[in-house]
Formats: sequence, C-alpha cells, structure tokens
Amino acid sequence: MRRLAILFLEATARGPLAEALAKGAGEPDGGAPKPGGVALRSLLRAVGRFGGRFLTARAKVRIQEWLINRYRIPVDWQPREELRRRLADAFTTLAAEAGDQPFGDYLEFGVYQGNSLICAHAALAEAGLDSVRLFGFDSFAGLPETTVDAATWSRGQFRSDYDFTLARLREAGVDLDRTRLVQGFFDDTLTPELYEREGLRRA
Repeated sequence: MRRLAILFLEATARGPLAEALAKGAGEPDGGAPKPGGVALRSLLRAVGRFGGRFLTARAKVRIQEWLINRYRIPVDWQPREELRRRLADAFTTLAAEAGDQPFGDYLEFGVYQGNSLICAHAALAEAGLDSVRLFGFDSFAGLPETTVDAATWSRGQFRSDYDFTLARLREAGVDLDRTRLVQGFFDDTLTPELYEREGLRRA
C-alpha cells in the first residue's frame, strides 16, 4: 500500500510537492521506490485528474497529506545541498562576527519532517561548530487555526509525526544528545521556564 500511495502522490501532485517527490523524497537509497509500470502510472494519473474535478484544492491537499503521514513518506521541500551550503556560509560568517563571544544555540521554528534541521546539523559541523545545540520547535499537529489566507492554509496542514521526524534525524546522523525537539505550539512552549531549564541565552 505504501508503494501505491507513493505512486498516487507522484501521479497527482503539482507544484512544490511534485518537485519534492521528484527529488527522490530524501530516501537514503537515492529515491522513493518506483514501483509499477506505465499503465499503472497512467491509471493513477487519470484517477487523480478525475478526482480533481470533484475535489477542491484544499481537499486534494488533505488527501495527499493524509497519505504522506499514514505511510510516512519522506518529502524534502528544500534542495538539501543548496540549503546546507547556504547555512554553512551563514554560520561561518556569524562565528567570525561573534569573535570570542559564545556562538549560541540553533533554534528552528517549524520542523516538519526534519529536513532543514538535518541540513543545519551538517552545516554547523562544516563550519566547525559541532558543539552547538539544536532546538526544533513544532506542534507536530500541523498549522493552527488561522484567518490569514484561509483559502490556502488550513488547520492541520504540514503535520508530521513526532516519532517519524525523530527517526529521520537519527537516520541522517544528527547528534540527538545535543538536539531537542520541542513539541507544541510556540505560545505554549516558548516560555521563561524553557529558557531557564535549557539555559537558552543566545540564539
């Protein structure tokens, strides 16, 4: 079923999701499994087009996100190599400007499946900052209710399972001894108690 879900997503996705899946979904072996022949792909593409006549764009997104979460399909929204390189340049510049001052901790808001956190971990090592702690803040329940551009964004969108994200970090070699995922919405988790407990002084 997981392979069929991947095929269906590849056949029906458009825009950034299609690009993310085309990059191989970040699988260690260089890509998500590519099962099925031309006939099956054509059939799934036809099903997607047919369903698109009756589904709103939001409903289609919800189905796609349900498949991604149900079958834990990795999706890389950013080009990983480019992001890692840009972060390494930024960290090197920041470290030079900091001089003798502490570099601080890396704080990321909106982790999803952990792709950019993986890039940040690698970029910190490349910049010689492999003792920096990483904090990833995410609700792991998707977006909250919003009135901003409600036609595009919806509650629960971009949800990723906490354990799946943690597993992706582990598989990518992220040092979990100095990496922490903070689960919950920012207004509940980003508190003075957290600052004190974790010794957060500089970001």
